[in-house]
Amino acid sequence: MNSLDTYFKLSDTAGSNSDDFNSLIALFDPNGTIEPASGSSFTGREEITKFFHKFFDKNVKLRHIWITKKQEDGYKTTWAVAALGTDGHVFSLEGNDYAKLNKDGLISHLKVVIKSN
Repeated sequence: MNSLDTYFKLSDTAGSNSDDFNSLIALFDPNGTIEPASGSSFTGREEITKFFHKFFDKNVKLRHIWITKKQEDGYKTTWAVAALGTDGHVFSLEGNDYAKLNKDGLISHLKVVIKSN
């Protein structure tokens, strides 16, 4: 299991389990970047930690299904998620994550693309 598969597995539990949250953050290179679908960008573990705190504050429960494939320039994960927001709203999304891993297997760059309907 590579860092991306672990990332998706932990994404389902990190909002309610502090050990899993810390393990999720540790998957990122200390200078790594995440680009959520909102178009913003967060670089470094401190910013990534803040991003995920806000993310899990809005999303109470998540269940992902995914498949990760290696590509020439990194990895592509095709995913779907069912979620429960803090407002009680149930929703689902699907999309792709594009990632690059450093030589230690940590996520150095992660871009999230949500499929438009």
